Amino acid sequence: MSCAGLNDGWIDVSANGDSSPFTYTLFENSNLLEEKNNGLFDNLPAGIYEVLIEDIFTCTYNIPNIQLTEPDELIISDINFEPSTYCLNNGTITAEVSGGCTSNYTFSLFQ
Repeated sequence: MSCAGLNDGWIDVSANGDSSPFTYTLFENSNLLEEKNNGLFDNLPAGIYEVLIEDIFTCTYNIPNIQLTEPDELIISDINFEPSTYCLNNGTITAEVSGGCTSNYTFSLFQ
């Protein structure tokens, strides 16, 4: 997951052997989400998934508990403003920030 709340997670599994073609089925909470002939499932939200692989002879292999997690939401927990001393333009604004998609935050101030 690139950011909290986005549905851009993915699962990519593959099978090989003499019993192809394979069918790949994706489940979440025992609910069938998608069935396809390749093991790439994308545009997924955070959650716990299961992939069932079935070969041409209907033999199956189950991959349970595939967990897609997302980063914490961006949280601004404290903002402090210290006004400038008359005519010195030395005021400050500080903010405590955590979470989000990166630890490299960019701040912009607009008048």
